[in-house]
Amino acid sequence: MPSNIFNVGTGKGISVMEIIEKSEAITGHALSVEYEERRAGDPPSLVADIEAVKGVVGWEPIYSNLETILSSAWRWHSTHPNGYRQ
Repeated sequence: MPSNIFNVGTGKGISVMEIIEKSEAITGHALSVEYEERRAGDPPSLVADIEAVKGVVGWEPIYSNLETILSSAWRWHSTHPNGYRQ
């Protein structure tokens, strides 16, 4: 049986600053952020191309926008402060 490895994401690029700003807006908490220069070898951007996984297994992201992804994660972490060890 053939095996595949897929790069799974939303197919849309999001900057680190967009994630920080949206996270602060959703949680109502300021994040502790340290700004540094880009490290040698860091790519300017990374975006998951999901066409292969869509074509082979028919997978589509359910949560494909930043607000939905972060809101869902914040809801879960807010109601499970100890993770799965409730």
